[in-house]
Amino acid sequence: MKPYIFKPNYALLTYCLAAVVGILLFFFLNADTRYLYILLSLAFIFILTSSCFNALTFKRYRSVLWPFVLNILLLLTFIISNGGFGNVPFFGSNNTALTLFFLILGFNSHWYMLVESTTSSDFNFLLINTLLSFIIPSLGYGLGYFYTIKIRQNKTSTCSNSQ
Repeated sequence: MKPYIFKPNYALLTYCLAAVVGILLFFFLNADTRYLYILLSLAFIFILTSSCFNALTFKRYRSVLWPFVLNILLLLTFIISNGGFGNVPFFGSNNTALTLFFLILGFNSHWYMLVESTTSSDFNFLLINTLLSFIIPSLGYGLGYFYTIKIRQNKTSTCSNSQ
């Protein structure tokens, strides 16, 4: 029996780490916008790099899609609990939709400064965050995958049939 070796999902770990730092800065410390811009740029770089590292360690593409899948599930639950695509009333009886809105906002808090300037409904705000959780890790994985293809080509091209 082969021993099980833990293989971490670097993209998911960095996404969750960026979310925790974003929640601390955004909700608890009420940080200045410059710190949120720094978090946005660092989260972009780290998530892109860790997704690239997932490709370099020969993990499957689905390994970088877990934040997107979680966002889709939360977004569908938000639509069902809100009763549609409209805004969530802050004061009212629909506490489930408001809780889900803040949950998705917290999970994507590192993208807040990028999406904050849009004047859209709550659903569109959450939809943009969900799409960002798909695009940025996919871009990083694609870069790592193409780099891996180049490494494989260089390794196979050195072995030639010389006579």
